[in-house]
Amino acid sequence: MKLLLDTHIWLWYLLGDERLSLQLQTVISDPNTELWRSSN
Repeated sequence: MKLLLDTHIWLWYLLGDERLSLQLQTVISDPNTELWRSSN
């Protein structure tokens, strides 16, 4: 799966922010997920 993250989601994930759903945390951490970060 390819997943485009915007900057605040990327930061929430890195900081372990509670606003990020467990489902999304799981998808982001999956080694089969190709992560892309928005530059805007």
